[in-house]
Amino acid sequence: MLSCDEWFERDFNVELGSTELEIRNGTDYSMYKSFDLYRLGREQPGEGLIIPLNPTFEINAQNSSDSLTLRVKIRETSTGKGIYTKSAAQYGVIRVNR
Repeated sequence: MLSCDEWFERDFNVELGSTELEIRNGTDYSMYKSFDLYRLGREQPGEGLIIPLNPTFEINAQNSSDSLTLRVKIRETSTGKGIYTKSAAQYGVIRVNR
């Protein structure tokens, strides 16, 4: 799941500005701008953008917002158990692969 502060009250595109997300999901690869993120998954109010991931994936994201924190949380679908959590302030980078 990908989220920013006050996700459910604000427009993801406006809040993250030029933040980009690079994702390799199995054999699929793409670079997404904040206005493209809706194509990746579905919004869950109060949680963020839920992105289905393959067993092998790689995520690289950099936060461009000067006022919000970018968060990535990865959970096992079957159990809901958290397996990765990371936050980044402005210009911070989040990288995770499995």
